[in-house]
Amino acid sequence: MTPENVHYGMAQKIYEDRVEVLKSAFGLNPKRFKGNVPKPPVLPKAVWINKPETDSVLYD
Repeated sequence: MTPENVHYGMAQKIYEDRVEVLKSAFGLNPKRFKGNVPKPPVLPKAVWINKPETDSVLYD
């Protein structure tokens, strides 16, 4: 997930699309996933291009 996706509110839609793609891939070839339906990574709470050195920047 890119910072742009999260910033502009596209993250949830992209996540849902990934879920559908992974379900489809599992349906076509379940052996590839060892019998477990794959899940995309959990959405991050925050993303950064250059993360501040301290958390104090978040609360100023």
